[in-house]
Amino acid sequence: MTDFSDLNIELDSDPTPSGTTATKKRRGRPPGSGGTTRKANLEKQVAAELGMYIMLGAAPFQMRDPVCAGAVVAQANDIGEAMAAIAIDHPTMLKYLQSGGSMAKYLKLAFALKPIADTVRDHHFGADNASTDSAGYPPGAMVPGAA
Repeated sequence: MTDFSDLNIELDSDPTPSGTTATKKRRGRPPGSGGTTRKANLEKQVAAELGMYIMLGAAPFQMRDPVCAGAVVAQANDIGEAMAAIAIDHPTMLKYLQSGGSMAKYLKLAFALKPIADTVRDHHFGADNASTDSAGYPPGAMVPGAA
C-alpha cells in the first residue's frame, strides 16, 4: 500500500455556481418525489401475489369444473389488482396480504374444507337429489324430528 502522508496537498472548496447562493441542504426527499412510485410498485407487487394465490387456489377446482374455476383463473389478475387497490390504502389489510405465510394457511384450510363443501353441494344440489334428499323427503318437506 502506498503512503501518501508525505504529500502536502491543500484543496480549495468548490466555487458556488453563479446566480445561486449556498443553501442549507434539506434531509430526505423533496415533497412529492418518489412516494407515489414506491406506492405504485408496492401495489403492483401485492396485485401479482394475490393473482398468483387466486390462481393456485382455483387450479385444483379447474380440473373438476373447468367452466367455473376457469372463469376464476381467467379473472385472477384482475381480482388481484382490484384487491390490491383497496388494500394499499389500509395498512392493516396490506400487512396481512403481504404475509404470504398467512395466505398459505388459509389455502390449506380451504383445501381441508373442500371435501365437506363437495359433499354438501352434491347432497343438496346434485342432479341425483333433485326430487328427494338422502332420507327420501322432497325438498322443503317438514322432516319429523327436525327443528
